[in-house]
Formats: sequence, structure tokens, C-alpha cells
Amino acid sequence: MTIRAIIFDKDGTLISATQAWSIPSIQATDYLLNQSDLAEAKQQEIAKLAGIEHDQLQPNSLFLAGSIRDQAQFFAEYVPLDCQEIEQILVDYYYQFQQQELSDALIEPGVIDLLQTLAPHYHIGLITNDHYLLTHHMLEELKLLDYFDFIGCADQYGPKPNPQALHEFSRRFDIGLHEMVYVGDSQLDMAYGKWTRASIAYDPTGQADYLSDADYQLRHFSELPLVIDAIDEEDRRK
Repeated sequence: MTIRAIIFDKDGTLISATQAWSIPSIQATDYLLNQSDLAEAKQQEIAKLAGIEHDQLQPNSLFLAGSIRDQAQFFAEYVPLDCQEIEQILVDYYYQFQQQELSDALIEPGVIDLLQTLAPHYHIGLITNDHYLLTHHMLEELKLLDYFDFIGCADQYGPKPNPQALHEFSRRFDIGLHEMVYVGDSQLDMAYGKWTRASIAYDPTGQADYLSDADYQLRHFSELPLVIDAIDEEDRRK
């Protein structure tokens, strides 16, 4: 059996998450925590728990791996707002930022060349813990939208590791989960990829210990076609 579909995470994988989300995440965090009566030191502690350190988002953190609903539930423990209100505040901050700050510099190196190489030969999907409105707008603005046959978001199919989006992709294109691979950058992504033939970690630094559960690792996207060939060869030998 050969691989027929390649599915990607978005933030931290195809898109530089620290560039795309640091500013609105920090702004939203400041706004939300200012709704509480918590001391400044406690607010900083909470921000760090959410993944903000030195005015940057940390890899594998709530802000970069969790869904917006996950983020809202986290802040609901500390501020006098309900989850639905917090979720809308977060979406508003992210969307407003996207209206003015998106640029091609957000795309990880090698992504466009890779998608152009893969598109004629594979079904290409994107499954993310982001909201559909934000995801669609970002991909459209960055001229990446047309490369994807399927986009699955947390507000449509539930957040990862819920496999509902994978099953919908499978149903829509008549492709088994064992005929797909999932490419991501977080520990959650590697767990999610276990539903497919292989979880593939994108780690340009080669130093992310939390990706140790990956079946394969990439330092650059130019390596992905070789990894797919290796998986196909391994399966042919079985």
C-alpha cells in the first residue's frame, strides 16, 4: 500500500507560529488578565503557563498546540468571563491582527516548493486546532489555499487529538488512515499522527525533545518526498 494523502498541521509547521501569533496572543492575554484582580506577579505566572516567555510564544505550548477553546478554558479559571466570551475575544484579537500583519515571511522555508511538488501526486489536507475563519483567511492571504483538498479545523470537527477530521478526510476521498501521513511540530501532533500511517515531525532545530515519539523527522521540507518514498518502500517489503 502506498501513501496517497499528506496532511499538515498549520501553525509551527507550514506557518511560523511565533511570527504569526506572538503579538495577538500577548495582547489578548494582557487584556484578559487585566479583567481579573490578580497581582502582576501572578499574571506573569499565568502567562508563562499559557506559553508566553520573554514576549514570545514557546513551542509546544497551549497557544501553539492547543485550540482556541482550550485557551478559553484555561483563562476561564482566572478571569470573570465565561468560556464563550473569552473564545470570542481571542478570535477577535487574532482576526484583527491578520487583517494587517500577514506577509509571505510567515511561510516556513521550502513550503511552497514542497506543495507544488506534492500537489500533482497526492491529496493534500490541513488539520489544525485553529478556527476555520482564521485558517481560511490566512491561507487565502498567503496564497496557499488552492493547494489543499481539505481543511479541517477545531470548530468544525473538534480539536486534536479527536480524529473526526481525519475520518471525514478518509470518507470524502476514500483513502484509508493507513494511506495518510500527518506532519506537525508539537507533541500533540505526534500523538495525532498515530491515527495515520506515520507521524512526521518538522523540527528545523533538531533539538525538540518533545518530538521524540515521531516516526520520522524533518529538518527541512525538501526532505519530505524522500521520507514518503522510504515509507512506501518499507510497506512494499512487508
